[in-house]
Amino acid sequence: MDRPPAAAGCQPDAPAHAPHRYSDPVHALHATHIRVLRSLERQPQCDLASLLSPQWLDSAEILKQDDRDAVLAGEFNGRPAILKIHRLSGAGDAAARLLGGTRLQREWKGYLALRNAGLPCAEPIALLRARSAHGSAIEALATYRLPGETLLRHAARAATTPRDEHELSTELGVLTARIALAGLHNRDHKPSNIIIDAGAPAGKRLTLIDAAGVRRRRPRGDERMLANLTIEFLGARALPRRALLMRCLRACETEPGADHDHKERWRRISEAIRNHGDPTPKIDPLTH
Repeated sequence: MDRPPAAAGCQPDAPAHAPHRYSDPVHALHATHIRVLRSLERQPQCDLASLLSPQWLDSAEILKQDDRDAVLAGEFNGRPAILKIHRLSGAGDAAARLLGGTRLQREWKGYLALRNAGLPCAEPIALLRARSAHGSAIEALATYRLPGETLLRHAARAATTPRDEHELSTELGVLTARIALAGLHNRDHKPSNIIIDAGAPAGKRLTLIDAAGVRRRRPRGDERMLANLTIEFLGARALPRRALLMRCLRACETEPGADHDHKERWRRISEAIRNHGDPTPKIDPLTH
């Protein structure tokens, strides 16, 4: 169900006292004029709009928040859910709204592209737009929460056996190849954007989150994605052994049956990593 009508009749009253900044507690957001822009759920619009209600926000756990963005964890339809909220501001966001290119709109489109390609990714619920109590336009994207932890955190804990390391390296290479073979490229293909469910069967443990960077395939995009994976591992001081990196590279078979020169591919990936510069992230993904 795409592009449903606005959730008429579901709007909470505006509060008497508006917070001055978006960085105030997110449960004081007091969203009004809530519209459901996109939805994959066949249920009343009021139910979807309730994701921005004071009751839902007040009961949710704030995972991350700054002046423009917040990430919360709660429940929807009896299942764990994640809600991302982004405040729109400036001429850039105004143009992006008209062109359907805000960050959360890109993430919604990215999830649809991954799902249409049969790739494992978080299940989107709805994309909403509203106004905060102080008049700013906001967008919110809800997805169902996945079990497990990020691949980066899993690697940093070094909580795997050698056999498990080998299997995960192969699975990561296969997943990267599947993205490229589907005609897609993920600019944010990083271990912090991949969830590992240790309880899932081998070969089906990795799932993609944060699909805002999904684009059409680019030349040698698989190598760029492998470089991005390595760069974040480096920055978090959780780099796997070289043998595991090579196993991942060999499993990333984007041309089945082709006789790949893996040494040359590794040379190009290494060059991309060097050209990136300091891999230390501005915000440590292991603490956020």
